[in-house]
Amino acid sequence: MAKQETTGATKEKKPIYKRVWFWIIVVLVLAGIGASMGGSKASSTKTSASTSQESTKKDDSKKDDSQPAEKKEEKKDGLSKENFDKINISESDGTSKEDVEAMFGKKPDSTSTSTVMDVQSDMLTWNGGLFGSSITVGFNNNHAFTKSMNGLKGTKKVTLADFDQVNNGMNEDDVKAKLGDPTGIDITKIMDTTTTVLTFNGKELGSSAVITLTNGAVSGKTQMSLK
Repeated sequence: MAKQETTGATKEKKPIYKRVWFWIIVVLVLAGIGASMGGSKASSTKTSASTSQESTKKDDSKKDDSQPAEKKEEKKDGLSKENFDKINISESDGTSKEDVEAMFGKKPDSTSTSTVMDVQSDMLTWNGGLFGSSITVGFNNNHAFTKSMNGLKGTKKVTLADFDQVNNGMNEDDVKAKLGDPTGIDITKIMDTTTTVLTFNGKELGSSAVITLTNGAVSGKTQMSLK
């Protein structure tokens, strides 16, 4: 029996990149990398968003913290002793009505006006300041030349012995050292003369002391019912 010869060409091997399983693996690997990158990106975005929210909260917190301070600062303004002291009195360059109104933050509660020898005089009063005090400012041709503030708290109930220690020639600081802070202040400047009148409450109801200073020095004093 004749031996059959098997002849056939040896099968040629396909290059690896032409194989289906190779591309399946590649796709799976790429899909895995994409998922990993997506997760990382999402995490980064989440972290960034969280940081941004925290930053926003901090900023909002700062704003919230600053608002009460601004409100407190607003309360300091208005009919305060601090603003009263800022009013410059002088017939030539005293503070104007408009500036005083802006300083106090409101129109006056009462006004009176008169004109004598072409000089217009206005007296404006603001009520409801510190401790129920009131402030009155007088203007000549729109320049403040007199101002007064009453209803201040004061720091001491003066006695007749305190009053007796005040002598002519003392300055305002000397007077306050003996009698404390006043409950009323009246300052007028006419020409080169500045007159300051300080009022102090006594210990007894209705008792008081009034000290007058001319150009910064005590020039007179009166008392009522002090003991």
